[in-house]
Amino acid sequence: MMLVNLLDRYSIIEISGEDHLDFLQGQLTNDIKKNEKKFIYSGMCNPKGRLFAFLRILRTPDSSSIFFVIPSSLADAVQKRLMMFILRAKVVIQKAENFHLIGIIDDNPLIDISADRKLNLPDQTNRSVMIFQDNDLYKQITTKHSFDDISNWIKKDIEFGIPEVMEQTQEKFLVHTCNLDLIDAVNFKKGCYTGQEIVARTHYLGKPKHRSFYGVVNSKLSLDYGEQVFENDQSVGAVVNFTCCEDKTYVLFEKTLDTQDDSLNIKGEKLVITKSFAN
Repeated sequence: MMLVNLLDRYSIIEISGEDHLDFLQGQLTNDIKKNEKKFIYSGMCNPKGRLFAFLRILRTPDSSSIFFVIPSSLADAVQKRLMMFILRAKVVIQKAENFHLIGIIDDNPLIDISADRKLNLPDQTNRSVMIFQDNDLYKQITTKHSFDDISNWIKKDIEFGIPEVMEQTQEKFLVHTCNLDLIDAVNFKKGCYTGQEIVARTHYLGKPKHRSFYGVVNSKLSLDYGEQVFENDQSVGAVVNFTCCEDKTYVLFEKTLDTQDDSLNIKGEKLVITKSFAN
Protein backbone atom coordinates (compact mmCIF):
# COMPACT_ATOMS: atom_id res chain seq x y z
CA MET A 1 0.00 0.00 0.00
CA MET A 2 1.23 3.46 -0.90
CA LEU A 3 0.15 6.52 1.10
CA VAL A 4 0.45 10.14 -0.03
CA ASN A 5 -0.03 13.29 2.03
CA LEU A 6 -2.20 15.23 -0.43
CA LEU A 7 -2.03 18.38 1.68
CA ASP A 8 1.48 18.84 0.29
CA ARG A 9 -0.29 20.06 -2.86
CA TYR A 10 -3.94 20.77 -2.05
CA SER A 11 -6.12 22.78 0.29
CA ILE A 12 -9.66 21.96 1.38
CA ILE A 13 -12.66 24.28 1.14
CA GLU A 14 -15.76 23.25 3.09
CA ILE A 15 -19.21 24.28 1.84
CA SER A 16 -22.18 23.80 4.16
CA GLY A 17 -25.50 25.36 5.08
CA GLU A 18 -29.16 24.79 4.32
CA ASP A 19 -28.91 25.88 0.67
CA HIS A 20 -25.43 24.61 -0.20
CA LEU A 21 -26.51 21.93 -2.69
CA ASP A 22 -28.80 24.26 -4.66
CA PHE A 23 -26.11 26.93 -4.58
CA LEU A 24 -23.36 24.67 -5.91
CA GLN A 25 -25.67 23.31 -8.60
CA GLY A 26 -25.55 26.72 -10.26
CA GLN A 27 -21.76 26.99 -10.11
CA LEU A 28 -20.39 23.63 -11.22
CA THR A 29 -20.32 21.57 -14.42
CA ASN A 30 -21.20 18.33 -12.63
CA ASP A 31 -24.40 17.37 -10.83
CA ILE A 32 -23.60 17.80 -7.16
CA LYS A 33 -26.95 16.34 -6.10
CA LYS A 34 -26.22 13.00 -7.76
CA ASN A 35 -22.88 12.53 -6.11
CA GLU A 36 -23.64 8.97 -5.04
CA LYS A 37 -20.01 7.93 -5.54
CA LYS A 38 -18.92 10.30 -2.73
CA PHE A 39 -16.03 11.51 -4.91
CA ILE A 40 -16.57 13.30 -8.21
CA TYR A 41 -14.67 15.59 -10.54
CA SER A 42 -16.09 18.90 -11.71
CA GLY A 43 -15.19 22.11 -13.44
CA MET A 44 -15.93 25.66 -12.36
CA CYS A 45 -16.18 27.98 -15.37
CA ASN A 46 -16.22 31.67 -16.16
CA PRO A 47 -19.10 33.01 -18.32
CA LYS A 48 -17.12 32.20 -21.48
CA GLY A 49 -16.97 28.52 -20.57
CA ARG A 50 -13.28 28.57 -19.66
CA LEU A 51 -12.09 26.72 -16.59
CA PHE A 52 -11.63 28.88 -13.53
CA ALA A 53 -10.84 25.76 -11.52
CA PHE A 54 -10.85 21.97 -11.68
CA LEU A 55 -12.27 20.43 -8.52
CA ARG A 56 -12.18 17.15 -6.69
CA ILE A 57 -15.38 17.06 -4.68
CA LEU A 58 -15.77 14.84 -1.62
CA ARG A 59 -18.87 13.92 0.37
CA THR A 60 -18.24 11.89 3.49
CA PRO A 61 -21.06 9.67 4.82
CA ASP A 62 -20.91 11.28 8.27
CA SER A 63 -20.96 14.93 7.16
CA SER A 64 -23.54 17.36 5.79
CA SER A 65 -20.78 19.36 4.13
CA ILE A 66 -19.21 19.28 0.68
CA PHE A 67 -15.42 19.42 0.50
CA PHE A 68 -13.55 20.92 -2.45
CA VAL A 69 -9.99 19.67 -2.88
CA ILE A 70 -8.09 22.25 -4.88
CA PRO A 71 -4.46 23.29 -5.48
CA SER A 72 -3.43 25.49 -2.59
CA SER A 73 -2.42 28.37 -4.88
CA LEU A 74 -6.01 28.68 -6.13
CA ALA A 75 -7.90 28.10 -2.89
CA ASP A 76 -8.31 31.76 -1.96
CA ALA A 77 -9.44 32.73 -5.47
CA VAL A 78 -12.04 29.94 -5.59
CA GLN A 79 -13.36 30.77 -2.13
CA LYS A 80 -13.63 34.47 -3.04
CA ARG A 81 -15.42 33.72 -6.32
CA LEU A 82 -17.96 31.42 -4.68
CA MET A 83 -18.73 33.99 -1.98
CA MET A 84 -19.55 36.57 -4.67
CA PHE A 85 -22.59 34.52 -5.69
CA ILE A 86 -24.04 33.61 -2.29
CA LEU A 87 -26.37 36.64 -2.08
CA ARG A 88 -29.19 35.56 0.27
CA ALA A 89 -28.54 31.83 0.11
CA LYS A 90 -27.92 30.08 3.39
CA VAL A 91 -24.42 28.88 2.60
CA VAL A 92 -21.17 28.86 4.56
CA ILE A 93 -17.86 28.70 2.67
CA GLN A 94 -14.67 28.35 4.66
CA LYS A 95 -11.21 26.86 4.61
CA ALA A 96 -11.37 23.44 6.26
CA GLU A 97 -8.70 23.62 8.93
CA ASN A 98 -7.23 20.78 10.99
CA PHE A 99 -8.20 18.13 8.45
CA HIS A 100 -5.99 15.34 7.14
CA LEU A 101 -6.17 14.36 3.47
CA ILE A 102 -4.47 11.12 2.50
CA GLY A 103 -4.27 9.41 -0.88
CA ILE A 104 -4.14 5.61 -0.95
CA ILE A 105 -2.86 3.38 -3.75
CA ASP A 106 -3.74 -0.21 -2.89
CA ASP A 107 -0.81 -2.14 -4.28
CA ASN A 108 -0.98 -4.58 -1.38
CA PRO A 109 -4.10 -6.61 -0.49
CA LEU A 110 -3.24 -6.52 3.21
CA ILE A 111 -4.96 -3.22 3.95
CA ASP A 112 -5.35 -2.16 7.56
CA ILE A 113 -7.51 0.92 6.89
CA SER A 114 -11.22 0.21 7.09
CA ALA A 115 -13.02 0.38 3.75
CA ASP A 116 -15.81 2.61 5.06
CA ARG A 117 -13.32 5.42 5.63
CA LYS A 118 -12.07 5.44 2.05
CA LEU A 119 -13.65 7.33 -0.85
CA ASN A 120 -12.84 5.60 -4.12
CA LEU A 121 -11.71 7.73 -7.04
CA PRO A 122 -14.12 7.70 -9.99
CA ASP A 123 -11.50 6.81 -12.60
CA GLN A 124 -11.66 3.03 -12.07
CA THR A 125 -8.19 2.75 -10.54
CA ASN A 126 -7.19 1.20 -7.25
CA ARG A 127 -6.95 4.62 -5.64
CA SER A 128 -8.94 6.23 -2.85
CA VAL A 129 -8.72 9.15 -0.42
CA MET A 130 -9.42 9.69 3.23
CA ILE A 131 -10.45 13.03 4.75
CA PHE A 132 -10.76 13.21 8.54
CA GLN A 133 -9.98 15.25 11.65
CA ASP A 134 -9.07 12.40 13.98
CA ASN A 135 -5.49 13.07 15.09
CA ASP A 136 -5.24 9.69 16.83
CA LEU A 137 -6.10 7.92 13.59
CA TYR A 138 -3.53 10.04 11.76
CA LYS A 139 -0.86 9.01 14.27
CA GLN A 140 -1.84 5.34 13.93
CA ILE A 141 -1.56 5.49 10.15
CA THR A 142 1.76 7.34 10.09
CA THR A 143 3.21 5.03 12.73
CA LYS A 144 2.61 2.01 10.47
CA HIS A 145 3.24 3.66 7.10
CA SER A 146 5.48 6.34 5.62
CA PHE A 147 4.28 8.82 3.01
CA ASP A 148 5.36 8.35 -0.57
CA ASP A 149 6.34 11.19 -2.89
CA ILE A 150 3.29 12.94 -4.36
CA SER A 151 4.79 12.70 -7.87
CA ASN A 152 3.61 9.08 -8.04
CA TRP A 153 0.04 10.20 -7.30
CA ILE A 154 0.22 12.87 -10.00
CA LYS A 155 1.58 10.31 -12.46
CA LYS A 156 -1.51 8.18 -11.84
CA ASP A 157 -3.71 11.23 -12.47
CA ILE A 158 -1.98 11.87 -15.78
CA GLU A 159 -2.29 8.24 -16.87
CA PHE A 160 -6.06 8.49 -16.45
CA GLY A 161 -6.40 11.92 -18.04
CA ILE A 162 -7.08 13.92 -14.88
CA PRO A 163 -6.23 17.59 -15.54
CA GLU A 164 -5.08 20.37 -13.25
CA VAL A 165 -5.86 24.06 -13.45
CA MET A 166 -3.23 26.29 -11.88
CA GLU A 167 -2.70 30.05 -11.73
CA GLN A 168 -0.76 29.95 -15.01
CA THR A 169 -3.63 28.25 -16.86
CA GLN A 170 -6.66 29.69 -15.09
CA GLU A 171 -9.40 30.67 -17.59
CA LYS A 172 -7.30 29.46 -20.55
CA PHE A 173 -8.75 26.00 -21.18
CA LEU A 174 -12.22 25.00 -22.30
CA VAL A 175 -14.05 22.11 -20.66
CA HIS A 176 -13.72 19.85 -23.70
CA THR A 177 -10.06 20.81 -24.18
CA CYS A 178 -9.29 19.19 -20.82
CA ASN A 179 -11.55 16.19 -21.57
CA LEU A 180 -13.90 16.88 -18.65
CA ASP A 181 -16.70 15.30 -20.65
CA LEU A 182 -14.63 12.10 -20.90
CA ILE A 183 -13.92 11.75 -17.16
CA ASP A 184 -17.53 12.23 -16.04
CA ALA A 185 -16.88 15.75 -14.77
CA VAL A 186 -19.77 17.31 -16.73
CA ASN A 187 -23.49 16.59 -16.55
CA PHE A 188 -25.30 17.86 -19.65
CA LYS A 189 -28.78 17.42 -18.15
CA LYS A 190 -28.41 19.19 -14.79
CA GLY A 191 -29.51 22.65 -15.90
CA CYS A 192 -27.89 26.06 -15.84
CA TYR A 193 -24.53 26.98 -14.37
CA THR A 194 -21.97 29.65 -15.18
CA GLY A 195 -20.58 28.97 -18.66
CA GLN A 196 -23.16 26.24 -19.37
CA GLU A 197 -24.29 27.69 -22.71
CA ILE A 198 -20.80 27.50 -24.23
CA VAL A 199 -20.13 24.02 -22.85
CA ALA A 200 -23.46 22.67 -24.13
CA ARG A 201 -23.06 24.30 -27.55
CA THR A 202 -19.69 22.62 -28.05
CA HIS A 203 -21.09 19.28 -26.96
CA TYR A 204 -24.27 19.26 -29.02
CA LEU A 205 -23.54 21.51 -31.99
CA GLY A 206 -19.79 21.64 -32.44
CA LYS A 207 -16.71 19.51 -32.37
CA PRO A 208 -13.78 20.20 -30.04
CA LYS A 209 -10.72 21.45 -31.92
CA HIS A 210 -8.42 20.62 -29.02
CA ARG A 211 -8.21 17.54 -26.79
CA SER A 212 -5.87 16.36 -24.05
CA PHE A 213 -3.41 13.48 -24.47
CA TYR A 214 -1.05 11.53 -22.23
CA GLY A 215 2.57 11.69 -23.31
CA VAL A 216 6.08 10.92 -22.07
CA VAL A 217 9.43 12.65 -22.51
CA ASN A 218 12.39 10.31 -21.90
CA SER A 219 14.24 12.80 -19.72
CA LYS A 220 13.50 15.07 -16.78
CA LEU A 221 12.36 18.50 -17.90
CA SER A 222 11.84 21.68 -15.93
CA LEU A 223 8.29 22.56 -17.00
CA ASP A 224 5.53 24.93 -16.03
CA TYR A 225 1.78 24.68 -16.40
CA GLY A 226 0.80 26.09 -19.77
CA GLU A 227 4.23 25.33 -21.25
CA GLN A 228 3.98 25.29 -25.03
CA VAL A 229 3.85 22.03 -26.98
CA PHE A 230 5.30 22.18 -30.49
CA GLU A 231 4.92 20.36 -33.76
CA ASN A 232 8.43 20.90 -35.09
CA ASP A 233 8.73 24.68 -34.54
CA GLN A 234 5.03 25.55 -34.45
CA SER A 235 3.10 25.84 -31.18
CA VAL A 236 0.09 23.50 -31.23
CA GLY A 237 -0.86 23.14 -27.58
CA ALA A 238 0.04 23.47 -23.91
CA VAL A 239 0.87 21.43 -20.82
CA VAL A 240 -2.15 20.75 -18.59
CA ASN A 241 -0.56 18.54 -15.92
CA PHE A 242 2.91 17.05 -15.45
CA THR A 243 5.31 15.36 -13.10
CA CYS A 244 8.85 14.00 -13.17
CA CYS A 245 9.79 10.60 -11.81
CA GLU A 246 11.79 7.56 -12.87
CA ASP A 247 14.06 9.85 -14.97
CA LYS A 248 11.13 10.71 -17.24
CA THR A 249 8.61 13.51 -17.60
CA TYR A 250 4.96 12.48 -17.69
CA VAL A 251 2.69 15.02 -19.32
CA LEU A 252 -1.02 15.57 -19.85
CA PHE A 253 -1.17 18.11 -22.65
CA GLU A 254 -3.78 19.62 -24.93
CA LYS A 255 -3.24 20.11 -28.63
CA THR A 256 -5.05 20.63 -31.90
CA LEU A 257 -6.34 17.42 -33.44
CA ASP A 258 -4.68 17.84 -36.84
CA THR A 259 -1.00 17.58 -35.85
CA GLN A 260 1.74 15.23 -37.04
CA ASP A 261 2.09 13.39 -33.74
CA ASP A 262 5.57 12.00 -34.48
CA SER A 263 6.89 15.59 -34.61
CA LEU A 264 5.71 16.74 -31.18
CA ASN A 265 8.19 18.19 -28.71
CA ILE A 266 8.50 20.23 -25.54
CA LYS A 267 11.56 22.44 -25.15
CA GLY A 268 13.10 20.58 -28.07
CA GLU A 269 12.69 17.16 -26.40
CA LYS A 270 10.63 14.55 -28.24
CA LEU A 271 7.14 14.03 -26.79
CA VAL A 272 5.66 10.59 -27.41
CA ILE A 273 1.89 10.18 -27.14
CA THR A 274 1.14 7.21 -24.90
CA LYS A 275 -2.64 7.46 -24.77
CA SER A 276 -5.43 9.25 -26.60
CA PHE A 277 -8.56 9.53 -24.48
CA ALA A 278 -10.99 10.67 -27.19
CA ASN A 279 -11.47 7.64 -29.40
